[in-house]
Amino acid sequence: MKVDARVDAAIADLKRRTGAIATAIVGRDGVARAAELPDGVPAEPYAMMCATAMGAAGAAQAAIGQRSPGRLMLAGTDSLTILGALGPAEFLALTVGSEADLVRVTDEVARFVGLETSRGRIA
Repeated sequence: MKVDARVDAAIADLKRRTGAIATAIVGRDGVARAAELPDGVPAEPYAMMCATAMGAAGAAQAAIGQRSPGRLMLAGTDSLTILGALGPAEFLALTVGSEADLVRVTDEVARFVGLETSRGRIA
């Protein structure tokens, strides 16, 4: 999916650095703004389900009087999906296999979205 050359290059680079299976910039409306997915995989279902998870987490947090999460991690038996807020309207979705170096991956995601890493704040 090609939207903006700079965004496409940034998520392709993040995918390469983390060894991700999939990366995408997703609107909270569930629309993929840019995506690097395996061949033959459509962006729409991945983006829509990631947005649903992010929305559900936000609703759960609101129910207990907390703000929406800046980062959400969904762990499966063979993969980990990290959703990281890029602002009020978009977030990063990244999925890696279970063999990934999770400290390095979470640091790379944090750097991309401007959050804390295990080594401190990324400006």
